[in-house]
Amino acid sequence: MVSNNLQRKPSRILSNGIGLSNILTKYKMLGQPIPTVEDNGEEFRVILPLL
Repeated sequence: MVSNNLQRKPSRILSNGIGLSNILTKYKMLGQPIPTVEDNGEEFRVILPLL
């Protein structure tokens, strides 16, 4: 599990798109359970199932 306190940026920063969406795609391609992504407004948490 990876957990961070949520710190939203005032403006959107350009991304190359190889972050969280890449991880989700890889798990799906491997036929594994999809990671859980939680954002409760105060904390951002990603739970990655062990492969």
